[in-house]
Amino acid sequence: MEPILKKAASLFVEKADLDTLVGWLSNYESRGITNIMLKLSRGLNGGDWVGGEIALYRDCLSFHPNSLNKMILKDAPSVTVKFSEITSVCHIPTIITGTVQICLGNRNLKIRCFDSKGLVEAIKLAMHDCSVK
Repeated sequence: MEPILKKAASLFVEKADLDTLVGWLSNYESRGITNIMLKLSRGLNGGDWVGGEIALYRDCLSFHPNSLNKMILKDAPSVTVKFSEITSVCHIPTIITGTVQICLGNRNLKIRCFDSKGLVEAIKLAMHDCSVK
């Protein structure tokens, strides 16, 4: 099935596990800045933003991490959500890109991308079209 929309995006992941190589590099004394940045990011955000691509289809949306994040993260998350699982979608203003919050009842997905307002509208339109059929 061909996607309606594809774009670069980042998915927020709580407690993403770093791969062994990155863990080793972050503990290596001369590369201490990596460790500092990871701790700062996790401390401020409670997790990590994983870069990849979001694709919007007629009945669902999916996120797949990019190659770099697949190398860095042990279990880089791929996520597919059917529109029937989504209870609400909203735009949260944030610095530079904006954030799309997708509520799934017991959990939320947060996605950052350029033109995040446009993504919210595209998801809402696709959800409406899916429910009409």
